[in-house]
Amino acid sequence: MRGYYEVRSQFFDDGSVVANIMGMVEAARKPVTKARSLKSCDVYFDYFRTKEEAQAFVDDAKYA
Repeated sequence: MRGYYEVRSQFFDDGSVVANIMGMVEAARKPVTKARSLKSCDVYFDYFRTKEEAQAFVDDAKYA
């Protein structure tokens, strides 16, 4: 088992973005990216091997 950092990013209809590292999940393989469309935003769950990769993704999402 390996640990993967889970990042949740929310892209709102008004153009705002919220992205955070949610924690770690243990898995034999890297989890598949998940997406959901809600009434006011789209939500994505992405997974990264290192905290640095996860933080870079969060920073890019917030300032894109």
